[in-house]
Amino acid sequence: ESLIEVKNNLVISQDITKFNSVQLIEYCRELYKSREKLDVQCFLTVDEYDKIRDSQNSEIIFNYCLLGLFFEQDKVLDKTVDFITRQGRMKFVIPLYKALYNSKIGQKRAIETFNKHRDFYHPIASNLITKALQLS
Repeated sequence: ESLIEVKNNLVISQDITKFNSVQLIEYCRELYKSREKLDVQCFLTVDEYDKIRDSQNSEIIFNYCLLGLFFEQDKVLDKTVDFITRQGRMKFVIPLYKALYNSKIGQKRAIETFNKHRDFYHPIASNLITKALQLS
């Protein structure tokens, strides 16, 4: 059963304040999958929930940042950069670098961050990020 329902570009959902971590992860994934049907107000509403905005769960942070970058929200830039410079898993860093680079607000920051932290990443990840940022 889906945790979200989209009507008129707004998300109709259950009370997410009662969601456990697994439900929050799935909720954030579903929001990101539905991003094309949503508007920025959806992100701003999600941003009000500190269980999501201030989560330490990598899956939640990942989807929150992807959604914020999709909607060109400056408020996720620092969180995204912090996350991709602490988290080395390719499943997180490559899509986030791509989203950061492809956003109007983050392209320069993506390149600067990668150049500063290039040695942090595994060589395979580093090569894939280099390609994603069109540095090769």
